[in-house]
Amino acid sequence: MSPVGTSSRLLLAAAALCVTTFLAQAQSAVDELQQQFQRENDPVRKVKILSKLGDAQFDRLHRETDEGKFAEALQTIAEYRDEVRTAEAALKATGADPERKPGGFKQLQIHLRKGLREISQTILLVPVEQRERFEAISSELAHINRELIDLLFPRQPGKKSEKEKPKE
Repeated sequence: MSPVGTSSRLLLAAAALCVTTFLAQAQSAVDELQQQFQRENDPVRKVKILSKLGDAQFDRLHRETDEGKFAEALQTIAEYRDEVRTAEAALKATGADPERKPGGFKQLQIHLRKGLREISQTILLVPVEQRERFEAISSELAHINRELIDLLFPRQPGKKSEKEKPKE
């Protein structure tokens, strides 16, 4: 066996070990952030954790779609959607007026807008026969995004508020 062949094998083995280590660390980071998200009781801090968690999940989503693991990618998007719902419900439960005190609502909307972009790009990589489930989750997230915008900006031009609408 030549010294070049041995060094190539060692280099490949080292690269494989690095990739495996990186993937394990990335997964443990997602798990740690998910636990932190679930433990957090303050809605605004929960949204801040969601921003980091969402970014880690999008990294995982890219790896899964690159590897053709579309079922796992769908699961990752579904987890993100559930976390967005949880954060939104926690913010609404505070009773705060998002127009006057947008803390948390604004951060959630901004991160959700980024998430919708990530998911839209991912959908293009998914086989056509599997896109429907991805699009359904994207549609749910888009609905939450519109809801957040309406909460943050209730007096939009051309839109009547609940108070101004005629009673039936």
